Amino acid sequence: MASSQTVPVTAFKAEQVKWLYRNLGAALLGGGLVATILTVALWPVASHVLLGGWLAGILAVSLARFAVARRYWAAQPLSQDCEVWENRHLAGVAVAGIVWGSAGLLLFSKESIEHQVLVAFALGGCAAGAIATLAIRLEAWLLFAVPTMLPLTLRFFYHGGETSLAMGGMMTAFVVLLTVTARTTRDTLIASLTLRLEKQDLIADLTASKERVEHLNEVLVKDLALRAETEKELR
Repeated sequence: MASSQTVPVTAFKAEQVKWLYRNLGAALLGGGLVATILTVALWPVASHVLLGGWLAGILAVSLARFAVARRYWAAQPLSQDCEVWENRHLAGVAVAGIVWGSAGLLLFSKESIEHQVLVAFALGGCAAGAIATLAIRLEAWLLFAVPTMLPLTLRFFYHGGETSLAMGGMMTAFVVLLTVTARTTRDTLIASLTLRLEKQDLIADLTASKERVEHLNEVLVKDLALRAETEKELR
């Protein structure tokens, strides 16, 4: 869904980027908590080296993204500079998706179906939760969700067996459903953002018109007063 033609493209994109950074802190905190819980839950069945390395990767990426967000808010970039900050955010999203998705390969327990389900639940929850923070740019959500969900989905299909194939099928259907939901959410958010920006432009136009009218009234009053004084002197 495209932005309204009445709203400048740069201003619209700047607001999109601001939305992405505004919601980043909560997303990083929630993701770190989920990663920690998943690590603890998988500790008895997965390699401690892999678990520790994966959790360290999640935390490192989260800290790097948080640092970028702090720089963004400190810089208060102009609208024409928003593309640079958008690209930085998208790069962070993609890296985060890759690290999260690696859990589907590195932490996959062949012997424990319940732990397989736990990993699927964690990754699916992250992909679903990311809709709220990333869907205003569908590309951003896809950059996170696809690398997060794809490795585990393929791993289920590769593992074989009725249960694994069913899990792979359900994850595929879940990703499709999430994509539809993300697109609908994107359209709703863009419509709301467009309306807000249009209202701001309208208020600015009305304020400017009011100021022009007040200025003209002042000029007119002064002109009438000058004419009255001139006519009085002529008498």
